[in-house]
Amino acid sequence: MPVSMREAAERRWRNLPLRYKGLAVIAIPVVCVLLEVAWLAHLHRAEEEAASWTLHTQRVQLEADRLLAALVDVETGDRGYAITGDPIFLEPYRRAVPIVAATIKNLRQLTADNPGQQQRLQEMDQLAQRKLQIAAGVIAGTRARFSQQPIAPQLPAVVEGKRVMDAERQHLAEFIGTENDLLAVRSSAMQQQWRRSNWVLWGSALISIIGGILAVLLFSHSITRRLVEIAARGARFAAGLPAEAPAAGHDEISHLEHQLYNAYELVAARTGELQLTEISLRQ
Repeated sequence: MPVSMREAAERRWRNLPLRYKGLAVIAIPVVCVLLEVAWLAHLHRAEEEAASWTLHTQRVQLEADRLLAALVDVETGDRGYAITGDPIFLEPYRRAVPIVAATIKNLRQLTADNPGQQQRLQEMDQLAQRKLQIAAGVIAGTRARFSQQPIAPQLPAVVEGKRVMDAERQHLAEFIGTENDLLAVRSSAMQQQWRRSNWVLWGSALISIIGGILAVLLFSHSITRRLVEIAARGARFAAGLPAEAPAAGHDEISHLEHQLYNAYELVAARTGELQLTEISLRQ
């Protein structure tokens, strides 16, 4: 630091009142603690956001699994009914039909912020509706067959239903895989933020300790040095030597130095008068 800058800094520090010097001593560690608290609050919000996205991904996966399970029930129901003609096999089909529409709606809401997932969901919806149409056709054909009405064989419809179901499974796997990739990216970002947080917390703690120690040393050194100077002036005064004028300053210690110097000058003047009076009396 250049001499002029150092002198200017010392002058500003010397003119600073003691209460402000004391505040400066505690300001550095307090500011560091406040920064740590603010960073921890930010980290807490990031954790909440990461937990929210994790829950969001789990909800998407759950709805996708519900959709797949419902379509499997549709396929199981129409096949079982086509083979046996027993209406009891239609019960899973009847339960699954409204679930398909509900899960598609929920998935559309959950992925409203992701255009790519919305496009996949549109394709999945089309395949699901096609699967329901095929199943309805198989069921209608089976009813006609068991009622002895002429109807075309159901094998092509069953094969078509399997093809649609395989395509739906593939789309569901890609849909869930995309959500898992997003979750992995967010988890990786969270881990990086944790590592940065550790560095910030340890760094701020170190700065707080070092800054506090330096502030205490600066405060104590400046106060002690000036008290030593005051004591030296008192010793010179006691020895009858001329005292040096104190440096300019506006804090409490500077005020004390000037008061003591004024008292020294007053005593010196009175002492001189007494010495002249004593000489006159002796004469």
